[in-house]
Amino acid sequence: MNSVSLFVVGVFLATSLVAGVAEAGDFVLSGNQHLNVTTAYANGVLYDSSTADVLAGGSIFHAYANDCSVLSVASGGVSYLDAYDTSAANISGGDVGYLNAYNTGVVNISGGNVSSIFAYNTSVANMSGGGVGDLGADGTGVVNASGGTVSRMIARYGGVANMSGGSVSNLVARFGGAANISGGSLGDLAAYETSSATFYGYDFRAFGGLSLDGQRVVGLTGILTGKWCDGTPWVTTISWHGSEAIMRVVPEPSSVLALLLAVGGAGAAAR
Repeated sequence: MNSVSLFVVGVFLATSLVAGVAEAGDFVLSGNQHLNVTTAYANGVLYDSSTADVLAGGSIFHAYANDCSVLSVASGGVSYLDAYDTSAANISGGDVGYLNAYNTGVVNISGGNVSSIFAYNTSVANMSGGGVGDLGADGTGVVNASGGTVSRMIARYGGVANMSGGSVSNLVARFGGAANISGGSLGDLAAYETSSATFYGYDFRAFGGLSLDGQRVVGLTGILTGKWCDGTPWVTTISWHGSEAIMRVVPEPSSVLALLLAVGGAGAAAR
């Protein structure tokens, strides 16, 4: 799902669920309480070690997960979801509009569609499936993408974005953010200000205005190609490489070892 479609999903959720607020109630869970959400709620608040599962027919306009609580979305929808403290938000289906994680909150996305996810403070968002519009790390937050489809991945203000799989259309690093790419399909990367972007693999090449000076990528725009450590070839457009940004290509130790063994084996066979 592209960014426009995901934005429409978010707007639809925000507006359609608002229409049911007048008739919907609120719920507050504490202790070890559990709730299966199968109807519409205006607000849902989870404290302590409580849990809630949003299932078919269920929806929450604004959900708050606090302490060590867990909110899971398997179907239905949530317009706004905030995960605080050491809480967890697990998305395996359904539709979520805007999801923010704070403190040491953890977000796990394995399915469904989310318009926007941002990990703040020392929170972490892990994506292994589904579709996300914006997947961002802010401050000391971390986002990890190993699968699924992301329209835009963002690392800013010291946040870290790690990509090891899946498909990302656009990755943006800025204001001291760091991007680490070791797998998957990345369409476009832009590095601004004092950010950094590092590609891990081997057989690196630079074209169209870019060149390689050892491990450093030199130039403003162009094309980078290479192979991930599992041998999968990749091509990425560098739409911007700012003068203060650091862009590097770093051989993975396992890739280098495999390459040396292959070359050694070919040499032995030739003798």
